[in-house]
Amino acid sequence: MKSIFTSATCGLLLLAMLSSGCVRFSIYLPDSAFEAVKPEEKPAEPKSPARDLTNAMTEELKLEPEQQGRIQEILHSTLQKARAARTLYADNPVAMNTAMRHINADSERQLRQALSLAQYQQYMVGRQRLQARMQAKASPAPAAPVTQ
Repeated sequence: MKSIFTSATCGLLLLAMLSSGCVRFSIYLPDSAFEAVKPEEKPAEPKSPARDLTNAMTEELKLEPEQQGRIQEILHSTLQKARAARTLYADNPVAMNTAMRHINADSERQLRQALSLAQYQQYMVGRQRLQARMQAKASPAPAAPVTQ
């Protein structure tokens, strides 16, 4: 009687021998061969508002690579200082607002030094547009009068 082994049959036979502990084959395979194969996953990059904003500014303002690094440092430092101020002055809104104004003024000064004049002017126009959009979202639209 002639038997024909297909590749599927050979694969099943090999799997059965390996899973049953067949010494003849298992001694040649590392222990990792018996573990489930896991797809390679790229480690997720942690979210970074400073990096995200730097990327947006790079695209919008056409930043040079050295400017990108400097801008990200400025933004990261600003965020750290703002977080610290929120924690430190959580019970004192007046002091928190004062600290935030100083932090923002310092950040603006550093950004002005890191950007060219044209880039800074473009940044200011974009910042004003963003502030206008944020204020429009924050303040509810006036209700339309009801007519009958």
